[in-house]
Amino acid sequence: MQDTDKTTVREFKVEDAEDLRKLADACQPLLVNGVYVNIFLAKYFGNSCFIMELEGKPIGFVSGFKSTTDPKIFFLWQLGLLPEFRGKGLSTPLIHRVFEAAKKLNCEKAQFSISPTIDSSFHAFSNYAKKKDRTMKVVEERKYSDPLSGKKGHEVFYEIEL
Repeated sequence: MQDTDKTTVREFKVEDAEDLRKLADACQPLLVNGVYVNIFLAKYFGNSCFIMELEGKPIGFVSGFKSTTDPKIFFLWQLGLLPEFRGKGLSTPLIHRVFEAAKKLNCEKAQFSISPTIDSSFHAFSNYAKKKDRTMKVVEERKYSDPLSGKKGHEVFYEIEL
């Protein structure tokens, strides 16, 4: 566990799956995973998925995993923080914890995607990079269309050296 003031950061557990779904839903516009995806993440990637709690109540989370196509890359899947806790520097310990886990997996770089419309995520990662004297660079940009819903998406992929 890692403590920051009154918050605690710990690894996901399978038992957290339902609470994580509710937490992600409260972290809109974040994509909400199904309970099974959260079980899967906890069971197979629990050492690189973390929850932040304040007095035992979940307020944020981060999840990611090592790439199987490039073992030097760690992909950060999601970072979520309840809206009332954003802008207070609380994303930094979450990002730091997952990046430390990535280093233990012998990863050299972390990649993640951010929709250009989500300023809070961009600021969380760019602030982390500045604090750690790291460069955050764009490695790819994707526009796509979902054939089932018809919704269009836009993601920018970034990279930070660990």
